[in-house]
Amino acid sequence: MRSTSKRVISAAAAAALENSNISYVLERAGEKYPDVKKESAQSPKKNYSEAFSRSLAQLLADILRLTFEGIQPTAEGSGHESLMTGARGSKKIDIR
Repeated sequence: MRSTSKRVISAAAAAALENSNISYVLERAGEKYPDVKKESAQSPKKNYSEAFSRSLAQLLADILRLTFEGIQPTAEGSGHESLMTGARGSKKIDIR
């Protein structure tokens, strides 16, 4: 982990921030599911989509953590899909 402005972010997010892109998010999802194609069955595409969503949420949380305290998921990756209650009931959110 790397500390920036007294906040901890993941090393992958630090590298992505330096390049100002999210290509590492696509690479991480692709590393886990390299055979997923447009023609693939539903299950592998769902798994790829979840891996991509989780990686993107981690990147955005790491960026927000530079300014705000208490952002989840944490730099270590815990706290994904927090449950929040609002006027219309409970909802799972990726970043809190």
